[in-house]
Amino acid sequence: MLRTRVCELLGIEHPIVMGGMGTRFLATDESPIAKGFKQAIVESDGHDTLVTDIPDVANGQVWPGAYVRVRRNRFIEEWLGRDNELRRRRVEVSAQLREASRDAEAILRDRLPRLLV
Repeated sequence: MLRTRVCELLGIEHPIVMGGMGTRFLATDESPIAKGFKQAIVESDGHDTLVTDIPDVANGQVWPGAYVRVRRNRFIEEWLGRDNELRRRRVEVSAQLREASRDAEAILRDRLPRLLV
């Protein structure tokens, strides 16, 4: 809906002409995603990203034929080309991701008050 309305305002006949414009909308103030994600979108020229289903496989939320664009990082590089092994080890890897997320949140909670001083 939003893409269609933006196209109308820009005088573009069909949203498909806009190509990757959807990603740019994620970086707007109105977007509900975290600031870190917005900053990564703004800083990226696209060459540090790839299209994969690795995050979905790791989380056990695979939608056949659906892929996501992700920024290359250690996790993606580690599992790139090893889809079958990731599927076999999904429970283990998913638990590791949740633990890493909790650790990161704990670190941020601990450091945030000091950063604001």
